[in-house]
Amino acid sequence: NAVIVLDISGSMGGSLTSKGDGNRLELAKEAILMFFSKLRKNDAFGLVVFNNSAKTLIPLQAVSKI
Repeated sequence: NAVIVLDISGSMGGSLTSKGDGNRLELAKEAILMFFSKLRKNDAFGLVVFNNSAKTLIPLQAVSKI
């Protein structure tokens, strides 16, 4: 079972380096997709995002139902 909590605040829009490479939020999304692709259909997954408040985007459920 895994629930990912993702910060979607403005600070996540910044780059990872002084050169401006790699938007934090986009890299986090890519990492979540990679993680999700490794799950089995009977694993459970959920996703919560937050800024000033939290919102459940995907309630914890079997991957096969997502």
